[in-house]
Amino acid sequence: MLRADPIREATPSLSLLGHTAFGRCPYERNPRVSWADGVIAAFDLETTGFSPNTDEIVQIALVHVDSDGRLLPDSWSTLVDPGRPIAAGAFAVHGISNERAEREGISAADAALGILERLEAIAAARIPLVVYNAPFDLGFMRVRAERLNRSLPELIVIDPLAHDRRLDPSRLGSRKLVDVARHYECEALRLHDATNDAVVSVAVARAMARRYPEFGGASLDALYAGLHRAPNG
Repeated sequence: MLRADPIREATPSLSLLGHTAFGRCPYERNPRVSWADGVIAAFDLETTGFSPNTDEIVQIALVHVDSDGRLLPDSWSTLVDPGRPIAAGAFAVHGISNERAEREGISAADAALGILERLEAIAAARIPLVVYNAPFDLGFMRVRAERLNRSLPELIVIDPLAHDRRLDPSRLGSRKLVDVARHYECEALRLHDATNDAVVSVAVARAMARRYPEFGGASLDALYAGLHRAPNG
């Protein structure tokens, strides 16, 4: 039994994100931008380190965001007990301590099962899934799925990082989420929290859809195929 409450851990900042981060993005509804105007899911996680084989997840979020930037009730977030020490460098990034993860987190197996079931539902409904730097987050989930003798479903993934590199390859500077959000005039609040990162990633994807008609007007299948053909994807 999963004992995580939906959006439990990040609740204090969510109302600000729903109002501010999306409200200040340069996005207006456009009949041509069908995928950006609908419900979008987003996935993000925080970890003990960079290796999906030797590090573990400490926080995970899968959110559903409506066309006005509001979180829907089926959004889900939880801390995870990694069963191993959290490195000082990782703690410096996300601020999740060993004590807090052990006290508030669910087991790694429960977290993996919970998110896999939700990803399967998203895949079945063909809801686009925004994942910033998708190879990292989905790489972790692929290993977790294999540990459960399962596999990741066929997801329609939109990676704003990969598409930003493809659409604006000559732009100099950092492509971290906070910097890309600033570039697209989206206010990013308290990043390196899984829920907030996921919400801001949706805001960035929608801002990109408005700026680049070829991105915003593309079909989901074309976006997914284009991502996997892109040199930097």
